Amino acid sequence: MGILKGKKATCYKTLKDDLVNAGAEYIDDAPVIDGNLITGRTPADLPVFMEAVVAAMKGGQQSKTDLAGTKAAVLVESRYQVHEAWYSYFRLKSKHVDTVFIGPDDEKTVFSRYSKYPLTPDLTISSDTSTLYDAVVVTGDWASDKMRIEPPFLDFLKKHHRAGKIVASIAEGHSVLVSADLLSGRNAASLPEMRPDVENAGARWVGPATAVDGNLVTAGGTLNLPKFLPELIRKMEMG
Repeated sequence: MGILKGKKATCYKTLKDDLVNAGAEYIDDAPVIDGNLITGRTPADLPVFMEAVVAAMKGGQQSKTDLAGTKAAVLVESRYQVHEAWYSYFRLKSKHVDTVFIGPDDEKTVFSRYSKYPLTPDLTISSDTSTLYDAVVVTGDWASDKMRIEPPFLDFLKKHHRAGKIVASIAEGHSVLVSADLLSGRNAASLPEMRPDVENAGARWVGPATAVDGNLVTAGGTLNLPKFLPELIRKMEMG
C-alpha cells in the first residue's frame, strides 16, 4: 500500500528487510506508534498492541488500569476452550498481570477440542502448591469434565477460595466449582442449560451474563467474555 515510507514501525524479525526496503525505520519493540500507524511483532505483543489500538480509538487516552505486581492463573486441561483460555490470558496480560497457564500433571501439551490448538502450560497443577494467585480463572468445554474429577485442581481452588482470592469461572468451568463445593449460598451466572446444576449446588442463579459475589466471578458462555474479563479486572483493582 506504500504507507510505510518515512514511518517508524516494527514487524516480525524475518520481515525486517521488507519493512526497511519500504522506507520505514525499523524498531525492535512493541507497540511502535507513529501517527495513526500502530505495529506489533508477534502474538506475544497482543496485550500491549491492543491496548494501544484501544487508546488510539479513545483519542489517545491510555487506560489507567495497571495491575503490575499481581498474579493470575488460568486453569486448562485437554480439550480446553480456546477462546476462554487465550482471551483470559491476553486480557490479564494487557493489564500487566503476571499470568500463567496451569495444566494437568500428566500432559506437557494440551489441545483445544475443535481447532486442536496446542497449549503448553507454564506449570502443572501439583508443581507449585505454595503459591497463592490473586485470581484463578477456570475455563470450560470438555476440559472442565477432567478438572472436576482431579483432586489437585479441586484442592487448588479450595485453597484460593479459603484465602479469599478471586475465583472466576465461565461456561462449563462452573462444574469444577460445583465439585469443589464453592457455589453454595452464592449468586452465580451460568449457561441456561447449567442452571439446574448450579442451583442444585446451592447457588442462586441470576442469569446467563455475569455475576460478582464476594470473591466469586461467574459468567455464562464464551460470548460473555467481553463482560466477564472487565468484571474480573475491576475485582482485582479493588484488591
